[in-house]
Amino acid sequence: MDAFHISLPVREYASTRTFYCDVLGAQFDREEEDDGFTVDLHGHQITFKNRPDKVPDTDAFHWGLNVRWSFFHSLFEKLKAQRVRFEWLPEYVNVGQPDERVKMIFRDPNGYLLEFKAYRNPRD
Repeated sequence: MDAFHISLPVREYASTRTFYCDVLGAQFDREEEDDGFTVDLHGHQITFKNRPDKVPDTDAFHWGLNVRWSFFHSLFEKLKAQRVRFEWLPEYVNVGQPDERVKMIFRDPNGYLLEFKAYRNPRD
């Protein structure tokens, strides 16, 4: 499997770690003496650097994952319970069709936009 790696500056170290590990289910990988940490999010590596002055203040980009249908729905419930700020509540497309899918967009504690999608039929 191919996986991506991304490195992001963060405003608040502790809330970022809690969000990605406890809410999104990332596996904590390693820490760099309070300067940053790395997680594995569904096979993808994300490094967060404690750089509050470097976090961009823009909605010009987003990133996210395609996940299993059941995981998507359980994550949505978890995000709602945590009062995560949604920019786009789950929207279903082509309901009942072979390529039925759903997506949601929400923000992490640093303001980054994340888009999670799921296809009812993973082959699509």
